[in-house]
Amino acid sequence: MDPNSALKRFLSSSPSYEECLGVVQTNSQGSIWLLGGAVYRGLVYELYGGPKPKVDFDFIVEQPLFGFDLPG
Repeated sequence: MDPNSALKRFLSSSPSYEECLGVVQTNSQGSIWLLGGAVYRGLVYELYGGPKPKVDFDFIVEQPLFGFDLPG
């Protein structure tokens, strides 16, 4: 499996990813990049197996908006 497909598979199996991405999309404009443990631990899990890791989602955004709109 190629790394791109592996990461997509891992993220689609992580129920909180879509919620986190939605919050980031609501509070930013432009490009959004995912980095950190969700990327490298997710890749290792999908490519080599083992126990499914618990991860958080770290994003860098091109342009953050001020006055955050957080789910309540």
